[in-house]
Amino acid sequence: VTGDAPSIDLVKNMELYRKLHQALPLVSSAHDISEGGLLVALAESMIGGGLGARLSGDLDAAGAFNEAPGRIVVSVAPAKKAAFEKIFAVTPLGEVVAEKELSFGNVQIPLPTLAAAWKKGF
Repeated sequence: VTGDAPSIDLVKNMELYRKLHQALPLVSSAHDISEGGLLVALAESMIGGGLGARLSGDLDAAGAFNEAPGRIVVSVAPAKKAAFEKIFAVTPLGEVVAEKELSFGNVQIPLPTLAAAWKKGF
C-alpha cells in the first residue's frame, strides 16, 4: 500500500457502502480507515478481535497513515474470499493470523504494545 490517499467522491463512496452492505454476510470484520489511517484501523480491529495481522507488500507513510472517507479494511474468511471478490475487485493487504502482533516488512508490533499506545497515547 503506497501513495497518496484517494480524492473524495461522494457518489462513489455511497456505491462502496451499498456494496459493502450487500457483502456483509461474507465479512468477518470491517473498520473504516479514518482517524490515524490504515495502521490505526488494523490496530483497533486487532484489539477488538484479539488476533494479529500480517501485511504483505510495501507500506509507506502515506499508505499507512492517510485518512480519507470511503476507505474500509475488511477481513474475509478464506472460504468466502471468492464470493467477496465477485462483489469487490480487491487486492488483499495481508492476512489475519493467530500470532497477536501486527507485522509488515521487518516490523513486528505485539498486540499489547498496540493496545497500550491506543489507550494511553504516545
